[in-house]
Amino acid sequence: MFERPPPEAPQPGRPSSRKRFPLLIILAVAVIAGLGIAAFIVFTGGDDEVSTQDEVPVSLEVPRTFAADAQPFEVELTWTADPAAEGYTLFRDGERLDTVPGDRASFVDDTVLPLQGFSYEIEAFAGAVTSERAAVEVQTPAAPLGEARVEGPFRVIAHDTRSFGFVAFKGDFRTGWRFRPTCAEGPCDVEWSDVNVRAFASVLGRRGASYEGSDEAPFGNCGGRTTDATWTIRFRVTRAATLEGAWRATAFRGTIVQRSAPQLTCVATGADYTIKGTFAR
Repeated sequence: MFERPPPEAPQPGRPSSRKRFPLLIILAVAVIAGLGIAAFIVFTGGDDEVSTQDEVPVSLEVPRTFAADAQPFEVELTWTADPAAEGYTLFRDGERLDTVPGDRASFVDDTVLPLQGFSYEIEAFAGAVTSERAAVEVQTPAAPLGEARVEGPFRVIAHDTRSFGFVAFKGDFRTGWRFRPTCAEGPCDVEWSDVNVRAFASVLGRRGASYEGSDEAPFGNCGGRTTDATWTIRFRVTRAATLEGAWRATAFRGTIVQRSAPQLTCVATGADYTIKGTFAR
């Protein structure tokens, strides 16, 4: 006998669109209301929630006790630090020199040379706020003569003080010398040469402000033959100045001692000179 199968049990499924629509409206209203409350909390928070970490002062004081201590090759600048300053800008002769952080209260300018005048200024800053500038003027003192660089052409005057063994002797003379330092900067040994007699050339060793060296070169003649002589040069720097970006010697004084040993039928000869050299600008 055929029997009708019982009806299937209802299965859970998606609600009809008619029932779903009111539910979506309720959720949307709740979300919008929640955002409004959150926005209200954010924008109407109490005064204790406002950060004061990045506050910038309205104005800054001029840096106080700005002073300069000058040495021949450096100038130390000092001032009183301002807790409100983020940093300081330093100027020399109107041009920006450097910037240092706010916790600094000193700066050393090591790009100066002796016997020069400078005008320094300083201003404090914090964000876009800057103070008025404080200023100080200074002149660097002379450096020791031993720190002067011997370089370039010099006019030399030699005056004879003694001679022996010559049949005829010229005596005083004038010439030109050229010095080439063996280092890139500062004082050091120099290569010396006579601009008129190329055979006269040597290296002079430096000791403080004094220089010394010897060379053997032709000097005089005997029996139709040119004789060699040893020349010993000693001098000391007597003046210096700042020239062409360096502390350089501008004058020296010293001696030349010439000696020639007996050669075959020729007697020994010798001559002593005092010398004065001035820089040929």
